Amino acid sequence: MLVPANAATSPTQRPLGMRYATSAAAHVDPARVSPSARLPERRAWGVPERRFRARNRPAEARVACDDLSVMSDNKAQVPGRLIVITGLPGSGKTSLATALAASLPAIRLCPDDWMMAAGIDLWAETVRGRIEEFQLSLALDLLQSGSNVVIEWGVWAREERDTLRDAARSIGSPVELRYVTATMEELWRRIVQRDLEGRWGARPITRQELEEWSRIYQPPTDDEMATYDVPSA
Repeated sequence: MLVPANAATSPTQRPLGMRYATSAAAHVDPARVSPSARLPERRAWGVPERRFRARNRPAEARVACDDLSVMSDNKAQVPGRLIVITGLPGSGKTSLATALAASLPAIRLCPDDWMMAAGIDLWAETVRGRIEEFQLSLALDLLQSGSNVVIEWGVWAREERDTLRDAARSIGSPVELRYVTATMEELWRRIVQRDLEGRWGARPITRQELEEWSRIYQPPTDDEMATYDVPSA
């Protein structure tokens, strides 16, 4: 059942695909990224800032990364390509990411998939942030070993998209930005359909929230798109 449009939303509760400039994409190992690529520590839209945190991945994750990567014995490995997908909820990010992962091929990283598989509510912001932090670290390792990666986080703010681009470029990876959009009515229709299919967490998105997020979202400009590589396919 849909929540009434006037239902209050906590600033720390963010839905499927929603990101701010201070999200986990900013948690890049400073050693990996040039100083100019590091995201400044500051608040964005009233959301408390997070600080960079270095996390050590378990050995199992490193082994999994090696198994997924494309290796070439005794040769310098050419870094893989990063594709960043941006858009509001219901804009078609998952459909595009899934198609790209199959056609390139590439490894698709989406926190919602991991959270649903683990039975974690999609509105659990702290857990989402930790998953994104791990996914970014994993993505950089995969790119360095030659695998293509699709990041499906929503990335609403240009500052966050810039951080992802610069982190991948710092290891020599080409980076694409794919922008997906739809009319407000179409976005809402898709969101309602997902709710009917039971694909949300503890509660669905409301129409009021969607309209508010559409005002917050920073769509890529032509100037921003020009800072990315031309799509390979």
